Amino acid sequence: MEFRCQNCGSGISKIKKPLICPNCKTKYIRKKSAWALLVSRIMEFLIVVLAIYSSVKVGYFFMTNYALGDIAYVVVSIVLFVMFMVVFLFLYSIFEANLLVKFVKESDDGIH
Repeated sequence: MEFRCQNCGSGISKIKKPLICPNCKTKYIRKKSAWALLVSRIMEFLIVVLAIYSSVKVGYFFMTNYALGDIAYVVVSIVLFVMFMVVFLFLYSIFEANLLVKFVKESDDGIH
């Protein structure tokens, strides 16, 4: 996972922080466009809704098929919610890092 320096063309790893070109020492910052911010907010909302829905549905499945009580249903749903949130947020972070974030040169005053 790397991108090319805009000055010299050498490859820079996206994982290293801060993002500095090894050849010409140009600094890069991460920047999101307006549409990317909108998409990320919508996706974050959908992740929470999907995690809640999935945990309730799977918890209901366990409750009906394995004769769990009400307290066990709540516990199973909460545990599943946390598990789904971790998985969905991990997948979202991969998506965001690859598609929504652009790398731009950092100017001298920090504003580009």
